[in-house]
Amino acid sequence: PSVSMSELERLLRAKAVLLPGVKVTLHLEKGKEVKSKTWAYPGGLKGYLEELADGDVPVAPIFEGETYLGKPRDGDTFAEGEGAAWALAWFEDSGGAGESYVNLIPTAAGGTHEAGLRSALFEAVKSFVDHHGLLPRGARLQTEDVSAKVRFVLSARILDPQFQGQVKEKLTSRDALKLVAQIVKDPLEVWLNSHLDHAKRIAELAIDQAMTRMK
Repeated sequence: PSVSMSELERLLRAKAVLLPGVKVTLHLEKGKEVKSKTWAYPGGLKGYLEELADGDVPVAPIFEGETYLGKPRDGDTFAEGEGAAWALAWFEDSGGAGESYVNLIPTAAGGTHEAGLRSALFEAVKSFVDHHGLLPRGARLQTEDVSAKVRFVLSARILDPQFQGQVKEKLTSRDALKLVAQIVKDPLEVWLNSHLDHAKRIAELAIDQAMTRMK
């Protein structure tokens, strides 16, 4: 059969990334010759994002985190074990791009978990900008202003995910937006206020995007 080697390698590499400590090896037989490739990412998502950046230097260190929920309390809408791991950074000279996964399934077309991540970024950065009075008079931040220069890797864990399409390339579970937004926003706010110089650089990027859009 004809197999896309680039696609196969991308999927295998992703499995190694999403399961830190796991080593994945591909053996390719051609006649009597066997070629092998191995992927392992002890650094998890952060190491993978650094590889994807291909030498580009972000304006602030990579922000990474991982949160999975414990036993639900009365009124909680999420199940035990649901949550996400992420690594993201802002880059000055590139458009935003990312890779996302749900239960190790690649979601090439994104979906509600990515929307939740963008919502968390917007709320956290806007809160920082408002608190420090950084926004010029008449300017307004929108979600795309904050996420336009972000590169990310997001791996969500969801109990009963709903997808669009047969190949599950887009997540449509409505609760996923709230879940990811909830677990990323607070840690990012803390991080921004603990790294003021980096946070102000990120805020400047977002404000520049807003001013360009408004022009």
